[in-house]
Amino acid sequence: MLRKSLALALPALALVATLAGSVQASQPKWGARTTLTQVGDRLVFTGGDFFTEEGAPVTRRVYRLVRDGFTVMGEVPPSRTRPADRFAGEGVTSYRLRPQDYDKTFQVEVYAGVVSNYGSEGVWVEWGGRNAQSGERPNRSEPLVAHAPGLSDTAALVREEMLAAANAQIRLWRAQGLSGREIARTRIARARALLLAGSR
Repeated sequence: MLRKSLALALPALALVATLAGSVQASQPKWGARTTLTQVGDRLVFTGGDFFTEEGAPVTRRVYRLVRDGFTVMGEVPPSRTRPADRFAGEGVTSYRLRPQDYDKTFQVEVYAGVVSNYGSEGVWVEWGGRNAQSGERPNRSEPLVAHAPGLSDTAALVREEMLAAANAQIRLWRAQGLSGREIARTRIARARALLLAGSR
């Protein structure tokens, strides 16, 4: 009788040991709602506040942007996928508005993924999730009506683009060995100084 009990117990102990040796995580949950804001001619998303009860890091996010109820960017990932699988909208945190987008209502949804290692079952990415308190799913922003950027918005965007171009050229000159004094005498450096002074 004792031998029979041991024979039945050994497979169960082996299963427990296997599970103890594997790193597992559950679908992520969220505490803070994702946000959607307009900056000039762009919509900018935040990733929400995702976590797992086991403390496993949430390393992936997929964003799905909806305009008047129809998807314009991204997709909803399945609940479990292989790590090599990639999805439209993954890691994308902004969207450039077009004229047909103005006066339309937008919402963004974010889905978070966490890597789970199930030993013999392999490594999976589990996507979620539900709100930690209410169970609301998915993590969806408040609605936002996009508006055409005003003159001040457009001027700020142009200034940012000009500064980015000037900074790129100055970095190139430095890499080519030009001195700070030589760079300062160029029209690009002088124009950059004026742009910076105007932002103060």
